[in-house]
Amino acid sequence: MIELYCKQKSIQMIFTHTYEDETIFHEAYVTDDKFFNVAIREVTEGGDPLEDFVDYDPFHGASDDQLSEICNDIYDFLLLGSLNA
Repeated sequence: MIELYCKQKSIQMIFTHTYEDETIFHEAYVTDDKFFNVAIREVTEGGDPLEDFVDYDPFHGASDDQLSEICNDIYDFLLLGSLNA
């Protein structure tokens, strides 16, 4: 099971989860409300970027199944949040 926590940061959110037995952090935000596009990047615990933002498409997934599951959780969380707003 993936542990998922978030800290709201304006329209962007930082998510914490475990990947390959290590805690990792991702920052994500909705780039387009109409088509619900999401950009995700890995960050440090303090929120400093480790990578550039990349668009995430749940139909194609990420580079492996565990990362796809993490990214899908982020995508779903942001989708539900924007629908409830």
